[in-house]
Amino acid sequence: MAGVFISSTTNDLREYRDAAVAVVRKLGHHPIRMEDLGAVAEETLSAALKQIDDADLVIVIVARRYGQTREDTGVSMVETEFEHALDASKPILAFLLDDSAEWPTEQIKSEPRLLRFRDRLTRDRIVSFFSSVPDFTSKLETSLRGWAARRPSASDATLVDLPLAWRLVVASFAEHEFLRRPDPTAFVTAIEKWGEANKIDQDAPWPSRLEQARRALDNAQSGHKASALWLAWMEATRPMKAAPTGIPPDENIT
Repeated sequence: MAGVFISSTTNDLREYRDAAVAVVRKLGHHPIRMEDLGAVAEETLSAALKQIDDADLVIVIVARRYGQTREDTGVSMVETEFEHALDASKPILAFLLDDSAEWPTEQIKSEPRLLRFRDRLTRDRIVSFFSSVPDFTSKLETSLRGWAARRPSASDATLVDLPLAWRLVVASFAEHEFLRRPDPTAFVTAIEKWGEANKIDQDAPWPSRLEQARRALDNAQSGHKASALWLAWMEATRPMKAAPTGIPPDENIT
């Protein structure tokens, strides 16, 4: 079951948010939207960003309103959530109201920021355009099924492949903390980030993406030395006949 965060303005897209929840549940996943969380101790935006951190997928729905903006940046809450999802390397499914679709006049507020945001959503990503709730529901279900079919599971990742994981860490596609707490999900995320940066086919099956990354990283030149933490991790996670010798520790990796 995947956690799916739903991001949009609220009053004008309430029907669409409800439809998104229904589709997410129908496909066996867990919808996350702020109105379902009840009272939260944190400020609303901070709470939303934490939910995005924990989500597996973010759905962004945009119609004819830019929405409430932050006082400190002037950026809308929805665009801020989108930016946070990008920074967190979360997969995003974006849905935009078609320009030719009929829409209630009172829910239209044209402004340059909205046009820039819509353009930003369409740049470097595939988006779906909808004209009605049934149209949106159908396109969301198709997109969500496609995402789920391509999504690697933690069981697809092997932490026995330590050299590959190490290369990802030193190449900054995984945090150093990953070496302290090996986590298949973090490994999958790191491979996906590396793949995006190196133009690996993201629609290919996970084993194929993993193998492409393995070959490319093995062929790359590296001057990185093994650290004491790396050697300790190897000993803790894989039986070794003899501990490696003659490899100076790198004290910068802690």
